[in-house]
Amino acid sequence: MSILQSIRVWLTGSEARTQMSRGGFECPVSLTGRIHNLNLVLREYQAADEQQWLRVRADNAHWLRPWDSCDPDYAAAPQFSEWVQVNREDELNGNSVVWGIFIGDELVGEISIGAIQYGPIRQGIVGYWVAQGWAGHDIAPAALGLVSDWALSAPAGPHLHRVEVDIVPANSRSLRVAQKAGFSEEGLRRGFMYVNGQWRDHLCFALLATDPVAHEGVLNHVQFETLQADGRESVRLRERRESMR
Repeated sequence: MSILQSIRVWLTGSEARTQMSRGGFECPVSLTGRIHNLNLVLREYQAADEQQWLRVRADNAHWLRPWDSCDPDYAAAPQFSEWVQVNREDELNGNSVVWGIFIGDELVGEISIGAIQYGPIRQGIVGYWVAQGWAGHDIAPAALGLVSDWALSAPAGPHLHRVEVDIVPANSRSLRVAQKAGFSEEGLRRGFMYVNGQWRDHLCFALLATDPVAHEGVLNHVQFETLQADGRESVRLRERRESMR
């Protein structure tokens, strides 16, 4: 099956098929976990997700803009359908994977692993964002744990040796995510990434397949923030769950 045919199959959902990327991992990739009695699903975007994705991005534009990276040579972002197709091709080539983060059917964020390298390096770089209304509910640490476990040790994963997260120093929430997932800070990368209209320094955090955290399981290591008091759920989280029924 050609790449274009594969893209068409994924977009229409007319056929369920597992393939191997050129990097050696099975795709499409779907990851699941559980957090605060909610089912967390990381899955690739489909054409039907376009309107929800556009709405979530628009609703969170002010929240995300200070940390959004982009290509300085391309001011206009591609159409959603074009972007999904590029993601599929990159996945089949073993270069990257992009997941929407869902609680039930609700899109609450996004996580990706890109710049995947093989051979003597075997590493990938993870990026993520979470909608403002879901910040503080441990969505990002749990998603980072799922992706890291898949990338480093899952039988159907790429078997990387190193997973990296690079964060603008002022982004304190994201720094906390990397720390909670057991990533080690390695230092400052000057002008590492183009973020919000300028080349920004980033702090580098990394996790190796040989680190104790990786052997333990990154998701298991994540220390979730306490959302319960006196044995009761927080009102905010309970209201969210009830609204999803």
